[in-house]
Amino acid sequence: MRRSTRRLFFYSLVLLFAVAGPVLVAYSFGYTYDFSRAQFRQNGGIFVKSKTPRTSVFLDGTFVKETGIIIGSALLTDVSPRRHLVRLEKQGYRAWSKVADVKPALVTEFRFAVLIPNPVRPATTTPEEFAKIASPALSPVLLIRDTKGGIAIRTGGAPKTVAANVHSYGAGGGTVLFVDKNGFLARYDTLQGTTDTVGRPGFYLTEEAVQFFPSPSGDFTAILDPSGGLFLFSDSAREIKTVAGGVRAALFDGEEEKLLIRKEHGIDILWLKENKFQPFQKAGAQENIITLEEVIKDAAWFYGDDAHLAFATRDGIFFTEIDGRGGRNTAQISAGPAAEIAADPAVPHAIFFKKGKTAYRIEL
Repeated sequence: MRRSTRRLFFYSLVLLFAVAGPVLVAYSFGYTYDFSRAQFRQNGGIFVKSKTPRTSVFLDGTFVKETGIIIGSALLTDVSPRRHLVRLEKQGYRAWSKVADVKPALVTEFRFAVLIPNPVRPATTTPEEFAKIASPALSPVLLIRDTKGGIAIRTGGAPKTVAANVHSYGAGGGTVLFVDKNGFLARYDTLQGTTDTVGRPGFYLTEEAVQFFPSPSGDFTAILDPSGGLFLFSDSAREIKTVAGGVRAALFDGEEEKLLIRKEHGIDILWLKENKFQPFQKAGAQENIITLEEVIKDAAWFYGDDAHLAFATRDGIFFTEIDGRGGRNTAQISAGPAAEIAADPAVPHAIFFKKGKTAYRIEL
């Protein structure tokens, strides 16, 4: 090969690299050339994940790909920065869809897509299993009322009085929380045998008992007074905060990251810890999940992902996601009124409910 030919070949490669190099680098950062506007545009992506495998993924009505056999996830790349409709479909299931607001150089994630079987087929379960799931676990601490209106603890010998003039009490883990008749909250440590007063947060006391809802670890306790005032006690911080009013019940999720707050016509979520995944939430943030005209009779976490919940009205039992971006997927999983619904972290993908004297379970 002549020297002139080698030079021509070399400079041609240099020119090709000078032209193609920036294009490849730009493409790797999500840039494409928009011929209609004669300019480069930086694209984004969409990631969607479901536990249902072999699901068809559609973007703006066009089939894009099918999720894997084992993991039902899909990553859509080179998506233009605007609003898109992403949809999951599979025979035998109701379709799942979201409006995804795609941003340049970012991947919009939907990690907890749940496809509901169509039709939903409840299975009967035993009343004993339902009672075990619906009733809170008994505390290992044996508490008894003494004759003077206090509470005593039995540790093997004679009962030991730990508080007097008690209005209400509840146990969780190695501690006992009690509210006296003057509205003070105190804490008894069963391991140390010590009692300390937390404060007087403003409980509204009647003849009804104050309710205590401990978290899985016992570090948090949601306290509900008879007027519907909800308070949150942190054992590690030794402090109690006012959360909301008009509350009917409260329930912690399995990871102790969120608190479900059920009101007469709505459900709110209080974030106890920072949510590091989309949709990002700061600790202490409170958001409304659903508001209805009819009364919400009961609600329960779906422990399969702690990102969905079930709730009951007079019309039936409904299943919804807490991620409100692009609209919430809500589906009726049982028609007609249910007496009670429940869930258990030991059976994470099931929702239990009762109709009359018959108990059912639904696997999702």
